[in-house]
Amino acid sequence: MEAFDDAIADTLTALNTGSLRDRKDGAVLSQSWGKSFLTNAKWRQHMDVIADLLRAIRARYRDAKQTGVIHTNKHADGPESYCINDHTVSDWMDSTRSQILQLFSEVCEEAGVTAPIFPRFHPRH
Repeated sequence: MEAFDDAIADTLTALNTGSLRDRKDGAVLSQSWGKSFLTNAKWRQHMDVIADLLRAIRARYRDAKQTGVIHTNKHADGPESYCINDHTVSDWMDSTRSQILQLFSEVCEEAGVTAPIFPRFHPRH
C-alpha cells in the first residue's frame, strides 16, 4: 500500500513539475513542463482539479489506514495484500479515480492526443 501512496506522490510531482523520476534512485526519466505552463486555461483548470482530487485520495487513504478502515496483511511468502473494510471508501476512491480519468481524457481529446482507455467505475447496487 505504500507503493499506492508513493505512486500518487510521483504523479503529483510529474503534473506539477513535468519531471518523471525513478522511484528507486530518483533519476529523471523524462522532463517536460508542469501544468502551470499550459496556455489553455480550461486544460490548466482540469489539471488543477486532477491534482486536487489526487491529494484528496491520498488524504482519504492515509486517514483510512490510520483508522483501520484499510489494513494490510503480510503473508509468510512475502507478498502483501490489503483490505478495505468500508465499501463507501472503496467506492469513493473508485469514483474519484474515474473522475480524474475523465478529466484527463477530455484534455487529451481536445489536445488531439489519443486518450487512454480505462475501465469505467461501476458503483455497487
